[in-house]
Amino acid sequence: MIKKITKKLCRSLRRVALYLRLSKEDLEKNPEESSESIKNQELMLRKYAEENGWEVVGVYEDEDYSGSDRDRPNFNKMISECEKGNIDIVLVKTQARFARDIELVDKYIHNKFKEWGVRFVACVDRIDSTKKETKKASQITAMTDEWYLEDTSENIKATLRNKKEKGLFTSSQAPYGYLKDPDDKNHLIIDPVASENVKKIFELYKMGWGYVKILNYLNSENILCPYDYKRLNGIKIGNSSCENRKRKNIQNMGNYIIFNTIENLINEKYENIITLGTLVEELGSPIKKNVKMKVRKIDKNMQLFYSTSDDKNIKIEDLTNENKYHKLNENDYIPNESKYVICLINELKRYGKVSYELEVEVPSNNNNAKLNYLTEVLKENNIFSTVTYEKKPSWSMYTIREMLRNETYIGNTVQGKYEKISYKIKKSRHKPHEEWIVVENMHDPIIDKDTWYSVQSRMNNQPTCQFATGTLNPFSKKVYCKYCGKAFSKTKSKQHEYLVCSDKQQQWRNCDNRSLIRLDLLEKDIIKQINENIEKYKNGNLLKQLNQEMIDNKYFNEKNETLKKELQKIENEINKKDKFFQHLYEDKINETITTEQYFLLVKQYEEDKNNLIERSKKITNEIKMIAVKQEQMINSKNLFEKYNKVTELSSEIISEWIDKIIVGKKDKDTGLRNIEIQWNF
Repeated sequence: MIKKITKKLCRSLRRVALYLRLSKEDLEKNPEESSESIKNQELMLRKYAEENGWEVVGVYEDEDYSGSDRDRPNFNKMISECEKGNIDIVLVKTQARFARDIELVDKYIHNKFKEWGVRFVACVDRIDSTKKETKKASQITAMTDEWYLEDTSENIKATLRNKKEKGLFTSSQAPYGYLKDPDDKNHLIIDPVASENVKKIFELYKMGWGYVKILNYLNSENILCPYDYKRLNGIKIGNSSCENRKRKNIQNMGNYIIFNTIENLINEKYENIITLGTLVEELGSPIKKNVKMKVRKIDKNMQLFYSTSDDKNIKIEDLTNENKYHKLNENDYIPNESKYVICLINELKRYGKVSYELEVEVPSNNNNAKLNYLTEVLKENNIFSTVTYEKKPSWSMYTIREMLRNETYIGNTVQGKYEKISYKIKKSRHKPHEEWIVVENMHDPIIDKDTWYSVQSRMNNQPTCQFATGTLNPFSKKVYCKYCGKAFSKTKSKQHEYLVCSDKQQQWRNCDNRSLIRLDLLEKDIIKQINENIEKYKNGNLLKQLNQEMIDNKYFNEKNETLKKELQKIENEINKKDKFFQHLYEDKINETITTEQYFLLVKQYEEDKNNLIERSKKITNEIKMIAVKQEQMINSKNLFEKYNKVTELSSEIISEWIDKIIVGKKDKDTGLRNIEIQWNF
């Protein structure tokens, strides 16, 4: 009799997991839920579980995650526990809390859960996977939820595009150098710290520094790269950026970050938790002597210490003993002789998390030894310590190049560079430049337009860089042959440096302008002509020679108008091609043309359209460069007033003063050659 009662009680007692989720899409669908919190969901589900005699063995919550997101961390933890057989019932408020994706609903609720012996209950929807009559209701609910999600996605896209076209900033994080305005989330304000680094990068590039030299300077000065700066200042960073840096352990030489997260998995607050951590190749071995480790970041409500003792019997009151335990602050190095990093957590809230970060430098690791940060929680069983590793971020050539190209720094909003493939897929595709949404003068600029146009002009001319020094060749892509149009490149002899037509590399197949130009003599001639122009300006003669009508109206406006007309013509042609393709497909369906004819015509259509698109890109770029040159000419007064006298040439000076240098052949009789300088004024 007693055995029967025990069995009956065991059958009635079920291990239940509560799953809680709240996201923006829920609030949009049900505005009345704006006052409801995750906590209220939990109270409701606990009461329901208690009324049914179920034992709550876990609470899993994902806040600010979409119901279609398959990478919800706690959702996946719960699924893993279900598969292991540690959960009998998954209890949610509504099925939409579990998932809004019909595939996920079908995969787990109607298949995997049955296979694992897990019951699914949505108490408000009255869906119970043990009752056949609720299966159709579950499927219909899943379908309508997915439709809603698709409609919401399209509405959000339309709303965001409208905001972007008005110049409102819509991204979740501001570009490096800016902050989101606390009074207006769609407006950018200048970050006083990071903006100085942006100015420095533009300044160095204008001086003729290459990407390599700039990034080496930034790293040597310990200037935090954008990723690091945002993370250490508590600014949210995209998940994809973090994923790319993750490692399973520390291996190979380089700099790494260790994240030690301490998590409370139950509904009870803990106080005075102590954890230990040590970085070793294997348990019991000391830290390698060449490894440097320092404290990178410490969460509030915790303290770090190091100890050189093997003793694990640590009492909180003993941590004040400075002879045995040494307190650590951020940026403090941890001695290699230390045996443990001790973390004291004053308070750990229910289901709470805290963490600290360590930075590890491995100057050499010839044997590719794997270093692991091993941790242990003292005494408490419901506290877990998790360790993750990332490669430490640093400045890169790509980062610097993209910053120098970013129009945000002159006060424009630049958005719509990427688009999501689908509301179900997190991946995005890069959109062509002409489809970006650029709105001018929406926030305070960090970089003045003179500097901006000067930098863009040099970048578009693609000057080459000497990687040994990281310095730009000042004349790269500035000197051109009058006869074959190729750029002159630099060559050396024992005594001098020279410039020579690049057709030399083709054994002079297309050009006979073979004479070399001594670089030092060309520099002297250009310096002389620049100083003559400065003198003319000071005397007032040069300003009279500048054709203001050409600057403001005649030349630039006519050229611009011609290019815009051609661009419009190309766009009309592309539209005609698209209509032709549509009719072509209809002819194939109606069997007006054969399949072979269809594919031949499609191939021709694609080739023609691609050629038109390429020409369109070139024209768009040419229009932008005309604007650059026009701006440079309009600001020629500033250029002349900037310099009193030029004594030596740099990439910055050449870029500011000169558009092109055209070099003719050397005269056989006189030994002279015609050199034409096309000025920027």
